[in-house]
Formats: sequence, structure tokens, C-alpha cells
Amino acid sequence: MPRDERLEEMPRDKRIENIINSRKPFAKELKRTSERMGVVFRSLTELENYRARLESSVEEEEIKQELSQMSLRKQLAELMKQGKQLDILAKRFDRDTLNIGVIGETGAGKSTLLQSLSGLGDQVIPARTGGACTAVRSKIQNLPGQTEVKAEIELHTSETFLEEVIKPYFQKLELGNPPNSLEDFKSQALSQETPARIKGQKEEQMYKHLLNDYYFTLKHYKSLLEDNQNRKEIEITKKEEIEEWVTQKRSANGFLTNFKHLVVRQAKFFCQFKDATMNMNINDKITLVDVPGMGDTRLGDEELMLETIGRDVDAVMFLYLPGTKRFLWKDSFQDLYYNAKNALNNFSERVFIILNLQGDNQEGCDTLQKDRKFEAVDYRIINCSDPQEAYKVFNIILKHLEKRIQDLDRQYCQSVKHSISNLLDSIEKSLIQYQNVLDRFSGEDAKFEHLFLGDDGHSGWWGDITNSLKKYRNDLKNKCNENEIDEDFKEKIEGKLDDCRKNTLPDIEKIKRRSSAKDGFRPTYDSYLSEIRTDISRHLLGLDLDVQKLLDEIKENVAKKLREEGKLMGLSEATGSKFFEEIKQQLPASKQDNLRYIFNYFEQYDVSFAGLVLREIREYLTELYPDQNSKTDINNAEDVEQSLKETRDEVLTLCKQTLEPLSALPNQIAYALVEEFTDHIFCSRGVQSEWRIFLRENRYKVFKELEELGKWEDNKKEWKRLIADTQAQTKLCSQSLF
Repeated sequence: MPRDERLEEMPRDKRIENIINSRKPFAKELKRTSERMGVVFRSLTELENYRARLESSVEEEEIKQELSQMSLRKQLAELMKQGKQLDILAKRFDRDTLNIGVIGETGAGKSTLLQSLSGLGDQVIPARTGGACTAVRSKIQNLPGQTEVKAEIELHTSETFLEEVIKPYFQKLELGNPPNSLEDFKSQALSQETPARIKGQKEEQMYKHLLNDYYFTLKHYKSLLEDNQNRKEIEITKKEEIEEWVTQKRSANGFLTNFKHLVVRQAKFFCQFKDATMNMNINDKITLVDVPGMGDTRLGDEELMLETIGRDVDAVMFLYLPGTKRFLWKDSFQDLYYNAKNALNNFSERVFIILNLQGDNQEGCDTLQKDRKFEAVDYRIINCSDPQEAYKVFNIILKHLEKRIQDLDRQYCQSVKHSISNLLDSIEKSLIQYQNVLDRFSGEDAKFEHLFLGDDGHSGWWGDITNSLKKYRNDLKNKCNENEIDEDFKEKIEGKLDDCRKNTLPDIEKIKRRSSAKDGFRPTYDSYLSEIRTDISRHLLGLDLDVQKLLDEIKENVAKKLREEGKLMGLSEATGSKFFEEIKQQLPASKQDNLRYIFNYFEQYDVSFAGLVLREIREYLTELYPDQNSKTDINNAEDVEQSLKETRDEVLTLCKQTLEPLSALPNQIAYALVEEFTDHIFCSRGVQSEWRIFLRENRYKVFKELEELGKWEDNKKEWKRLIADTQAQTKLCSQSLF
């Protein structure tokens, strides 16, 4: 048996239950998509906030203009709109009932029709001509087994009352800032007379509603709002108590005489529906949705109607009461129809226009039924007060929903999905367009090149450090060319020799004491020769430390130039060899590695001056070896003293003659070292490129002129990070739409 035929054999309540259950998986998918869109919204909000901060902080008009023209705020607003639409759709599919909306202007017969369909009377759904009328939004749910009506009354809090009821009046009528508390509302200086700036009869009536229904009566309902800060719901089963909350009553001159309904946000009624055409209870999971007062001057209702239609309504019974003389559609009905159409996808396939047959308006009903000005599934003429006629139409609507609702749901989903997909595509395109927009304004590359090489390619940082080090190298070279003696080093040589003269000879008494121990003056003389020899050697080898100090001084002189003229202080404040070690550690690896090589060489460079000194003085020290000493006539202490002095002085004189020419050697060492260094850091193949790479990586520490641009670079990095994050979230959302 075909599926459609099997479904036809099922009871209607089971078929409707299957429809409701088939919607649930859609609801879960929609909720997941809504969560992903929420992540996109938060990412885009963070990007927009950053854009706004940049726009307010930069001074360049071109940048300001570029930032101000971005469409992020518009896309955020559209995301919020689509997100709300998605939430509405998710709630629609998560419902446990099929909902039929009843819409129409005040007096069209909505309450009467709702009574006919639900079996409820005037105490719950007031429909008394010229008397009390329905005052609140309401839903009436068929609940099998509920023989007596039960009501759940949701009350406004102070906040929702001000936001949903009072604020629309202040905005529409331009009355200034809406009140933010009930006391603030009470203290508003609203005059009895309509302000002159409020034009038009409808607007004047709106002002009167605000004034007479809410402002002057605040004392009657204020405490109800203040006592409901925890969003209270009242459950009522007595009809007379329900009437107190849902009905509005007015005096002969139009003023309210009851006030509880003013604080009701929504009412839900539960009862067993009864099909009057068959006189049998209905078991279907069905809810009737009513939004009262549509088309009149009570603000807020129309917006709530649109929200209700989008979220809560699967099909619509759109009521109209034709006239008895002029058979025309009112402009207000036309506005109401198109507003409702904009709120619900495939509206024309969900709406049934009900022409209410009352009194002698049959001709009007017939005329408008033939006119069919508005798109609808069908036009039906019924007497809304007749339950049998009402249920005939109601059953037609339910049968239509059974056949079409799943297709309409799919089309609704596809429509929302298409809108969201287009929006996400638009956001992705914008992000691609915006990701590099800040690059055009930094000018950092040109500024860096100017600082590095100057306008002529030979000045700037490169020219300054080259000239400084080459001048230092040339000064050292000039000293070498002139064989200039290093006076400081010459004094150090003479100082060492003087120390030898002062510290190397024993007095007569010491000689005598030692001779007693040595068994004679010759052994004593020989022992003193060895001591004088090692003492001279130790003092003169100390010149090696002086040369090392000189090397350290040379390294520090070069390091100072690199710190100051080379502006590398921000990379290392160390001195001497330590400076070269720290800079070496920061140098990037390159193919040639010229800089690493020379910095490492310069840091570790050492020279052994001690070996040179030993080579020069060794032949003179032989005279101080006992077996090679030429003195033979040693018979007493005086001979020892005299011979030691003569021998020592001869050796020191010869050492001085040999070492003094070496006074020029430190300058030669310094020049050779600096020459090697400058040659490598300026002349090696590709070394300028190595410097460029190194300095560019550390540009904000080297060139203070680039600090502001550095902040801009940080801005660019953060901008691109935010763009990339938003792109990733947008792409993920696009790939996982329901």
C-alpha cells in the first residue's frame, strides 16, 4: 500500500503527532547552527570593536575613511537578524503542537471564532459587543481530558513592561528617552493635552492610550509589577479569576475600570476542544494563537504579532468583517496582511481568509470572496459565532496542513539557509577584502630602507657605522705606518724592568745565612741566579696580561661604536667580548653566515704575547743559569752581591734593548684585528643583505624612529589575527549549515 494511503488510514491525531515528531531533528540541527552563528557573531563583534578603536585612534584621514567605510556593523546587524530568524525557526520545530493563528483587526470576530473552536466562554475569551474585550495575547491549547479550563498567566516584570509596552510609545511619538524604571515613568511630565508635535489622528489616539491606560493608572498596577521580579506565572482554574486577568472593562466614557490585564504578558489556556460538526472530542495536538487588538492604536502589539507568527504559527485564519454598504478592503487590513506575510515564509500557502458573515453583510462577503485581492489558500464565508461552520473551516485547514506542512517546513528551512549562506559568503568576501587593508598605510618598508641606506643608498645606518669603524681602523693604521710606539705599553715594559731591579737582589746578611746552609758562597750565588732568572721571567711574562687588556680595550672600542653609531644598544648593553657573544646569538642563520663568522672570530680572538717575549729574552736569560754564568771569582758575600747585581743589570739592559721595539706591536695587533673585522662586516659577499635581514627583524629596538610604526605593525598583526579567526569561524559555520 502506498505511503500516502497508509497515512490516510491513520487517525488524524496520530498523523499530526508524526508531523510534530518529524520536526524535532530539524530543531536540534537549527540549534547547532545557531550556536555556530553565535561564535561567528562574537568573532565579528571583536573585529568590529577593534576596527572602531583603530578608527578613533589614528590621525591620518585616509586610514580613518578606509576604516569607516567597512561594512562590519551592517553585517553584524544582519547576523543578529538571521540568528533571531534561526532561533524562531528552531522554536517552531521544537513545539509539541501544530498552531493555528487567528488574526484580524479589533472587532473582526476573532474572540467569537476562538470561542466557537475552543468551547470557552466570555469569562476566558471576552466577546461581548460594546462591553468587555480580550486584553492579552493568548494561546489556547487542546488538552485531551482537560474538561475544565486551566490558565497559566505570565506576568510582566518591571523591565519587560517598560521595554515591551511603554518604550514603543516613547519611540513612536518621540517623547524623549524611554523611562528606565517605574518611578522614572511616574515622574515623566506627560501633559493632559496632546503635545503640538504629535500630528495625525492615529498618533493622537496612541498618546491618549499611553496617558489614560498606563500613565494615569500606574498606581493601580505598579505593585503587581514590583512584586514580580522573579517572572511569576499564575496557574488558575476558576473562570471568574481568569476573567480578572484577561479582560479589560471600560466605563461609558472609555476609561479603564480594571487593571490587572495591564501586567499580563501572555496567557495560556488548556482545555478539551470539541468538534461541533461531529459532536466529538478532539485529540489532536493543536493550539490556537490569538494576538488581540491588531490594527488599533495600542503600540507593541503589531511587533509582537509578527514575532508570534514567525515563531508560533503554522497556518493562519485571517478574519475580515465586510461592510453592509461599501464592499471594500480597508487599508488597515491590507497593511496587516502584508506585515503578516513578511513575517512568515510561504504565507500565501498557509493563510485562509475568513469573511465573517454577520447580520446583512452577505453581499459584502460574496463580493470580496470573488475579488480575492490577497493571495491565500482559500476564501471562506462563515458565521464565526456558529461552531459548526467554524469547525468545517478548521478541519479544512488541518487537512491542508497534513498534506503541505512538511513541504512548507522544508521550503522555510531552505529559505532561511539560503539567506544565511548568502550572508556568510558576503562576510567571507568582506574579510578577504579587509585582511590586508592596513598594509597600505604603514610605509614601514620605505622608512626602514631610508634609515638603513639613506636616500643615496650609501648613507643612513650603513654609512654611519661604516664611516665610524673605518675611521677607527685608519687611525690604527696610521700608527702602524709611522711605527708609532705605544707609550702606555712602553711604560709597562719599563715598569716591569724596574720591578725586577727592585725585587731581585738579596742583602749581605741573607747571602751569609744562605752560604752557611749551602756550604759555601758559590752554591749560594748559583741559587740566587736561578731565583733572579725566574723572577725576571715572571715579571716580563706579565706583559701578556697587558696585551690581553689592550685586546679587551680594542674589542670594547668596536663594541661601543656598534652600540652607539650602530644603534645596537637595544639588543645588548654588554661590553667587550660579551657584547659580540650576545649579538652573535641573535644573528639569523644565512647561506654565507658572514656576520656569525666574524662576530665569533672577534669575540674569541686572542694572541700569546708571552711566547713572543720568551723567544726574545731567552738567550739573555742563559747568563742566569749557573752552569752558563761567566762569573768565576766568588769568594765571599760581597762577591756574591756584586756579581748578582752586575749579571742582573746586564740581562735587564739586554731585555730592554730587545723589548722596546715591541712597543709598537700592540698598535699593529689592534689594526690587524679591526681591519679583519671591518673587512668582513662590510665587504663580504652578501653581508649587506645579512645586515638588512638582521636589522629588519630587530628594527623597533634599533631604530627609535620606527617605534610608532612598530605599534602600527602590532595593530596589523592583531587585525590579521582577528580576521583569520573570523574567517575560520565563518567557514566552519558555512560548511555545517543545517
